[in-house]
Amino acid sequence: MTKKIICGQCGTTFVRKKSKNGFVTWSCLKHVRNASACPVGRIPESKIYAAFMTMYGKLKRNSEEILRPAISQLREFSEILERRNPEILAVNREIAEMTEKNYKLTRIRSAGLIDEDVLAAKLREINAKITRLRRDRRMILKNQDIEDLIENLTRLARLIESGPENPETFDGNLFAELVESVTAVSETCLRFRLYGGIELTERIQEGKI
Repeated sequence: MTKKIICGQCGTTFVRKKSKNGFVTWSCLKHVRNASACPVGRIPESKIYAAFMTMYGKLKRNSEEILRPAISQLREFSEILERRNPEILAVNREIAEMTEKNYKLTRIRSAGLIDEDVLAAKLREINAKITRLRRDRRMILKNQDIEDLIENLTRLARLIESGPENPETFDGNLFAELVESVTAVSETCLRFRLYGGIELTERIQEGKI
């Protein structure tokens, strides 16, 4: 969680502290240096873990209602932008033509009618052109942010859907894959920002260590 937890009051990064008896907390660095400079104090690490696991469980149970509809709506929006742009239609036709050439070459190879080295060179050329065309399409649309968002949300959905059903302990790898940052709104409230732009707020349960 290093450098991922940000104070919601002053914007300062949180730091990890471990007491002599092994108790671990995370604190706003500004508060550590001067308690009167920021009201957000220490938050036990175990409570952050628990809040994350609660948030994950809710998202796991409701991913079909939250993530998939959002991805579908973004894709529909992107497709509408494409259909309204004649330049995009031309690029899409070229991409379709290159894809068809790729398919035909693969069939020719299956029939043993082309040298492997020649085939590899042609496929590299075609795939490079498809990559350029897709880049051109993004530049014309000027909606790279939408494409990136769709990609990140799709990845998030796959991670959630393939993740553990009911993890009993905090999973650091899962946290790293899902969470872009955590905002400590207060000592009792955390806002998790997931990759893909989704933000979910979770209350820290009092007395849960």
